[in-house]
Amino acid sequence: MAQVEYVEYQVGAAPDVGELTELYASVGWSGYTDHPEKMNAILAGSSWFMTARACGDRSLGESTADNCSVDAGSGGARSAVVSQELQENEESAKGASSQGEDPSQTCSTSGRAGAGELIGLVRVVSDNCSVALVQDLLVAPAIHRCGVGSHLLMAAMDRYAVIRQLMLITDDDPATAAFYRSCGLRSLDQTHGIGFIRYNFAS
Repeated sequence: MAQVEYVEYQVGAAPDVGELTELYASVGWSGYTDHPEKMNAILAGSSWFMTARACGDRSLGESTADNCSVDAGSGGARSAVVSQELQENEESAKGASSQGEDPSQTCSTSGRAGAGELIGLVRVVSDNCSVALVQDLLVAPAIHRCGVGSHLLMAAMDRYAVIRQLMLITDDDPATAAFYRSCGLRSLDQTHGIGFIRYNFAS
């Protein structure tokens, strides 16, 4: 695992397939990693996504409680949000890289210049009109409860704040449910609604 003092968040900066697969494997999402062809397509088919990368000099290899809190009151590692975060369209997101970055907001680990280790991702599928599905929200297990997941989710919620329905499907787990409720989401039963789904586990 990389070392982290702060976390850099980027919109639209696609990781390479290898590090993306490693992140999904770290949380046990074999529905993706058992089908390598999916890893080449998931971000290209997403409407919007944000990555989180570890930067700095604090080890993540052991106790997460000791390894993520470097800024009192921040709820986790310090955030260095690059210039393309939460841009309203793809053109501005692509153009941000040409505007220059504060050198203090870049880092280098694992041999990737200007980019720390990939530790989190949120991606959304949407018609950009009436509905948005938070398809994936994942954070490397070594830094759970450090504020990275909530930052990613809130960024997605802000990006789609004008959309009528923002929804997601997740495991029926008390801690997971508590996390999403803490971010302002409600379960379907709280809205007097019901949901239906079909899974194709062979795909």
